[in-house]
Amino acid sequence: MRVALAEELGGIGSVKLGELPDPVPAAGQALVRVHGAGVGPWDVGFLAGGLPGIALPFVPGQEVAGVVEAAGEGAGVQPGERVYAVLFPAGGGFAELTLASADREKPDPLTSIRPRPRPLPRVTFPRTWHRTRGDRSPNTCG
Repeated sequence: MRVALAEELGGIGSVKLGELPDPVPAAGQALVRVHGAGVGPWDVGFLAGGLPGIALPFVPGQEVAGVVEAAGEGAGVQPGERVYAVLFPAGGGFAELTLASADREKPDPLTSIRPRPRPLPRVTFPRTWHRTRGDRSPNTCG
């Protein structure tokens, strides 16, 4: 399968198109064909080496939406179901296929191609606003 792969930590520029074998779901996991993957600050942090625990090679992408291709025993989903999943901290979303754990996947009641609102912008925007104004506290206004 095709993946966006980081074989070294060096920021977003270290990600290259690569190939890896198709993953196989174990018990409690689903194999998801990725239709969309979110890009978040944690991906940038991992790639820059600023967050511990990265095993190389690393496939970024912590949030995905897609369709279940196969499911291990106890995965709680069936092939053909649309799901969205949080892959943090393992990553793996910038790939054609990824593994999602049963405790981190949810049925997708909407189409998996439509964007889904996340609470992250409500955190990121105020912090960015205050930091660009020289105020390091994201909890104050004015």
